[in-house]
Amino acid sequence: MPCFTRPMQGENNIYTHMLTSQAIKTSKKDIKRVDKQFANMIVNAKKVLTNLGYQVSDKIIMTGFSASSKFAQRFALLYPETVSCVIAAGMSAVPCLHVKELKGHKLNYPLGVNDYEKLIGKSFNANAYKKIKQYLFMGDLDDNDPVKYDDCFTNEERQIICDILDENIQKRWTKMADVIKSLKLKNTHTYLIKGVAHSPQGMDKILNEQLHEIIGEKQEVNKNI
Repeated sequence: MPCFTRPMQGENNIYTHMLTSQAIKTSKKDIKRVDKQFANMIVNAKKVLTNLGYQVSDKIIMTGFSASSKFAQRFALLYPETVSCVIAAGMSAVPCLHVKELKGHKLNYPLGVNDYEKLIGKSFNANAYKKIKQYLFMGDLDDNDPVKYDDCFTNEERQIICDILDENIQKRWTKMADVIKSLKLKNTHTYLIKGVAHSPQGMDKILNEQLHEIIGEKQEVNKNI
């Protein structure tokens, strides 16, 4: 299981667990380019498991709750050839889109791919990204909004999110679902879970009971459960 340290107070804008733009750009020794570190861990894990006689898929499934849900979706954007499926809960209505601009705003990482080539060193593979199955969940009582916090987003990122979507987290979720639909991301589905706040326990109960049904059937975007 990969484990990345989070810098102490005073450097908390480098939020490794959320794979923020600051975390990607930091030159701090142990956590420099945690995305590349994680990509290399995947390659190594495949080799180890293959050598042990296990049959290993070419691509991985990523899951996460809250900050780690953003890590999962953002890593899939950065390395779309590596990921087959993302299951992310407690998403907090924060978009990570495969476009360079939207509604007059240029979308740099982690909002979009405008600076992708500069970050990764190659062209963005949009076709591979569109094939990733993504199941994004949030509770209709969730008011835990990371957009408010400096360790999660820069002022510029915060302003863009509010401009293209909304300041209110629940309204933002609905608008995010509409944007995903307009961008024709047919493999990306959003779900609003009734009666659930920002709680892994409440979300786990719903997912454990309904996840197989959800991912086994064709679903409409922003279906309420």
